[in-house]
Amino acid sequence: MKNTFLLFLFVVAFPGYAQKTMSGYVLDAATEEAIAGAVVYNPSQKAGVVTNRSGFFSIQVSRVPATLIVSYLGYASDTLRSTSTRDTSVVVRLTQVAKELKEVAVRGQIPLAERKLGLVSLPIQQLKVVPTLLGEADVLKAIALTPGISSTVEGTAGVTVRGGTPDQNLILLDDAVVYNVSHLFGFVSLFHPDALQKVDVYKGGFPARYGGRLSSVIDLTMREGNYRERQSQLSVGLIGSQFLWEGPLSRKNTDSEEASRTSLMVAARSSYLSLILLPVYAAYKWGSLRSYSNYWFYDLNGKINHRFRNGGQLSWSIYNGYDFWNSQEKASAASQRSRLGLDWGNTTSTLLYKKALGAKWFSTSSLTYTRYHYQVSFDSYAEGSRQPSTYYSNNSGLQDWSLRTRWEYYASPGLTVRTGVEAIGHLYRTARIKTNYLAQEAPVAGAPLTPETALYLEAEVRPRSWLKLNAGARWATFFPARATYTFLEPRASLSLILPEDYAFKLGYTRMNQFTHLLTSNGLAGAVNDVWVPSTATLPPQNADQWSGGVTKEISTLNLELTVEGYYKRLRNLIDYQTGQSLMNVTDGNWERVVTRNGIGEVYGYELFVHRRAGKWSGWLGYTLSWNRRRFESINRGSWYPGPYDRRHYINLVVNHEATRGGGFSASWQYHSGQPITMPTAVIPNLEQPNNTPQEIIGDRNNARMPAFHRLDVSYRLARSTRRAKEKTLTLGVINLYAHTNPFVLAYRRGYQQERPSGTPPTILPPIEGINYRIRQISAIPFLPFVSLSWKY
Repeated sequence: MKNTFLLFLFVVAFPGYAQKTMSGYVLDAATEEAIAGAVVYNPSQKAGVVTNRSGFFSIQVSRVPATLIVSYLGYASDTLRSTSTRDTSVVVRLTQVAKELKEVAVRGQIPLAERKLGLVSLPIQQLKVVPTLLGEADVLKAIALTPGISSTVEGTAGVTVRGGTPDQNLILLDDAVVYNVSHLFGFVSLFHPDALQKVDVYKGGFPARYGGRLSSVIDLTMREGNYRERQSQLSVGLIGSQFLWEGPLSRKNTDSEEASRTSLMVAARSSYLSLILLPVYAAYKWGSLRSYSNYWFYDLNGKINHRFRNGGQLSWSIYNGYDFWNSQEKASAASQRSRLGLDWGNTTSTLLYKKALGAKWFSTSSLTYTRYHYQVSFDSYAEGSRQPSTYYSNNSGLQDWSLRTRWEYYASPGLTVRTGVEAIGHLYRTARIKTNYLAQEAPVAGAPLTPETALYLEAEVRPRSWLKLNAGARWATFFPARATYTFLEPRASLSLILPEDYAFKLGYTRMNQFTHLLTSNGLAGAVNDVWVPSTATLPPQNADQWSGGVTKEISTLNLELTVEGYYKRLRNLIDYQTGQSLMNVTDGNWERVVTRNGIGEVYGYELFVHRRAGKWSGWLGYTLSWNRRRFESINRGSWYPGPYDRRHYINLVVNHEATRGGGFSASWQYHSGQPITMPTAVIPNLEQPNNTPQEIIGDRNNARMPAFHRLDVSYRLARSTRRAKEKTLTLGVINLYAHTNPFVLAYRRGYQQERPSGTPPTILPPIEGINYRIRQISAIPFLPFVSLSWKY
């Protein structure tokens, strides 16, 4: 069997007729930036390839003269002609167009054979115009409007994919892992859309080069920056402002025809909520208010690229973003005050080198660093005193160092091989608590460095123009203290091109996850999350996913229709034990509050109708899914709904581009209510102050929130100005018809018999009636927004 497979690869890779290889890069003619995802198509052979993230392509042709068509969405197509019988290397520069939208949309489509199962790849420009909260363009919120993907709670930045949890998403920014994607308690995500070049979301059919998570891969690539001229862009919104500068590092290249070899891009964003809240702080200091809060967050992106004369390219990118929130409150006694502080943030850094090694080889190596940190603190003190009477602080975090090397080999028109190795060092700090609430303070030291390694190999075989196979495996190893975990993760997918522009696809994936997230009860999206490793007694989570689908292309309407189904089986899941939390763990033994060995299953169907470009563009998505879990120590070992089990999702996104710039956008979303756990009964407890009843907690996720639906609209007016190249005014409304969607469900207690004023609680008669009422708290009302941007 093994020899037969090798013979098959040999026949595909080395056919009997002579071939030549055409390779090179596809660049933007105006900026010299690489174009990832451009299509290079050979009409005579009815075969094509797609450029990688560096804009590189390699395609073999069987006869000369050869003619290739190069196209990309939003750009005018270009034609390559070659009469040489030798391997040829070229650089193709495509020019953006603004008016020939329909023609460009049709020619820029990716061939059916190249569209991968479970991959969502939307143009950045289409994601940026989707109306989002407070007028801030938000890539993650736009992605959450596609089938199988949703936000955790209204307004939050975290996403769930095919029934998974937020920690089961591998989020990469230039190869560096991002562990928390939230600003403003989840209402804003941290990615600057103008600094991004490409966003790919895998929710099934994962290539072997990705690993470490169970549900999805969100791979974001930052732009390189303009190599020809210097540009800047400023945007002012309701809660913050954004700034972006890009251009060649040397000014002498700005006026010359030859592009610079070095480019620089810097993007920054800052909120001014702290300025808006200044009157509140002044009123608090003057004594007219008993409490105040202050909030501020910022982002900073930077990337520098240099292209060597030998064809290599070196880049260094960084990201740093933090949130700071604090509040103070005066107690009933004027001399007593309390303070609460919360801050969290991410830092990433990537050093990357890439180079084409001849016409058929391409290599990439990266060195990355990631740091995630959060801290919560509380203290109370007498006014004028320097020492708090009570205090509590807890800080946690995670640091990663990683080294990755990848190779791509374009062996023949029918065979592409990808392989690579990676090594990661994790440094976990689960909790470090300092407090005087306990008799003995016990700060916890961080765990030692925990290594993780992986080796992968995948082959993409196309024996016929209508058949494509992708098979691979990933060998992953994790080394916690006193244990070693080694797993082989097979991956396989099949694409079958059928008549009438149909494509049928199947896929299977096995994934393992060595790092887990423990989320305490509280505000969704808040930073009460702690990352913990697999240990000798807590094995890694793993999942098997089977998926299949059919895609139909309707070229005359520029439409793509996809129907997919999937089934996912999960094992070794973890969760908190009922009523437990990490907030009280001061001895470092976080495993004692965790229940383990859970299993789960998720299955469903997805419909996606997508129009990528044109005057009218957008998509319609529908998801029907089921999600359930089972732990021996929860619900007496019975199955219960998973934390994000929503039966129905419907999303509709519509964009209209005006001829002279600007346009109209709208998004409508609906989803069923998610499960929550509510008390089923209360009993009096006369020994507690004020006769506080004791709650009887029922089964896990025994209730559901109401269904959610909302319509958001925006209008963009773009004009050219004398000093600026372009000025854009965006007006919009979030929740246009003012539907009160649930953010949190709370319950409050009412009495049929009131306690007489001044009656000591110890001699209260038994409570004859207790009435609990559920109250819905909504976060986003009818909310107009405005933003203004200048591009110089």
